[in-house]
Amino acid sequence: MARYKTKTGACTSCGAEVGTERGRGTEWANVSGRYLRDLDDFVELCILCHRERDRLSRRAKSLVGGAASGPTGAGQRGTPSNE
Repeated sequence: MARYKTKTGACTSCGAEVGTERGRGTEWANVSGRYLRDLDDFVELCILCHRERDRLSRRAKSLVGGAASGPTGAGQRGTPSNE
């Protein structure tokens, strides 16, 4: 990314600038999660916003994937128990 886009030093999410309390540095963050070779698919985020964005995207993927019921399907209604 550094070859094609120049960092501004400001987070596009919270506006923190490098050198401030929140702005310890900025990173390129992928927007779509597909890591295409599209420069517009990346935004500059401070480290804290980037981590939060990744945490939320992992959480959303786990909820969509049906991981809430567990790998064995335990806890689903209508499933007979082994009593």
